[in-house]
Amino acid sequence: MSNFVRTLNLIKTHRNMEWLTPSQRQALAALKNVLRTSGTVNLCGPAGVGKTFLAWMMVDELGYTYFPHLEYFARVERVTTLRVIIDNGQSSRQSHRDALKALQLQDVTHAVLITRRLIRDYTRYVKLALLPQDIEKVQCNLASVGHLVHSAEISDLWSLVNPLVVGGLNAERITNYSG
Repeated sequence: MSNFVRTLNLIKTHRNMEWLTPSQRQALAALKNVLRTSGTVNLCGPAGVGKTFLAWMMVDELGYTYFPHLEYFARVERVTTLRVIIDNGQSSRQSHRDALKALQLQDVTHAVLITRRLIRDYTRYVKLALLPQDIEKVQCNLASVGHLVHSAEISDLWSLVNPLVVGGLNAERITNYSG
């Protein structure tokens, strides 16, 4: 097993609400506020800011069901929950409308669509951005499970999880491992 996969497994098995970064805490509060009423919200932000990790925490804390892609959601015959998160979405208007149709067919009442760019199609949104204190928090979290980061060049959280991704290189391929 690669060090990268081992680190992801450690993160998944040791995560808890204390692991949220300051910006993730703000985004979670905003998401909870927006999702008090039914509907869809777009959680958006560039690669490596912690959107997927925040989604995993929503699964743990709020009972949402996580789907790594819309295609996975579409393959489910019947969703057992009314609250879902769909990751790695496209931000185009057509992709958004396709997602809305799929959600409606399953009678989903609350949905979070995660994209890198804002969906510009009349939907509520919460933006997640990376702050310097977020990087410090994630470094502490990773150190608590024995994953020390020695790189001075940290541009995103993927660079902390996989040191071979310095400067966000390969971020496109890494998102395929989320979930």
